[in-house]
Amino acid sequence: MELLNKNTVDPLFLYPLSLINIFELGYFLILAWLLVGVINETNGERPVKFGKSLQLVTTSYGSGLLLWVVLVMFITLNLN
Repeated sequence: MELLNKNTVDPLFLYPLSLINIFELGYFLILAWLLVGVINETNGERPVKFGKSLQLVTTSYGSGLLLWVVLVMFITLNLN
């Protein structure tokens, strides 16, 4: 969000655009990497690869984050 001028962006999109950052991407990747270790530790006979873990993190955390952003945008729209 620091790359854009806040005066030119619609106030409705300020929060979703502020979530696009390197720390959020790093959190996704670290969460998937740690999940590979946990799944492989508990289920030793069928090891899970990083891609499958990343898919699981994206579908679970990503859908929750999407619902949260939609809720915040809805509240922002109703308060303005």
